[in-house]
Amino acid sequence: MSDEIETLDLGNGRTAEIVQDSDCSQPFEDDDAVHIVVLSRRYRDPSNGACGRTPDEIEAWEKANPDWFTTPLWFFEHSGIAYAAGASNPFSCPWDSGQAGIVALKRSEWGNGNPTDEQLAEYANNVAQEFGQWANGETYGYIVRDSDGNEEDSCFGFVGLDRVKEEVMNEHGPQSMAPAA
Repeated sequence: MSDEIETLDLGNGRTAEIVQDSDCSQPFEDDDAVHIVVLSRRYRDPSNGACGRTPDEIEAWEKANPDWFTTPLWFFEHSGIAYAAGASNPFSCPWDSGQAGIVALKRSEWGNGNPTDEQLAEYANNVAQEFGQWANGETYGYIVRDSDGNEEDSCFGFVGLDRVKEEVMNEHGPQSMAPAA
């Protein structure tokens, strides 16, 4: 059984195999400007307690750190897990969804260094969704092959199928082969 998800035609007989990456690092793991906090006995807290381990500890951390934007992290679990961030639960199922924790973003590190709360809320939701893709194993890499099937290049560590496809086409697609003007 192959880990190949899809093959893209790069032109001139070249292809890119999109493959599953089972060793992809957690997104934002090494980013000091992001804390994804999951308070659950079933799942590991990606922040490792950076903002606290209980709702009361998190509330105290939020009050002591006004330079951070925080918003609730919501989950929907049913044949996989989806995450979203925002003021209220975006999932309609009261049995399989609820608040999982928070997403915290250091204000000075996002946007233009002085983003609005609305912009930060959008960034936080994107962070939550990317974390959800990673948690569901939506992690990929690519292998570029020449017309004889020999490996030319490879790259791994992408979260989301659209992101890996975009990257391979930007780096190796037909337009990247055009001579410089």
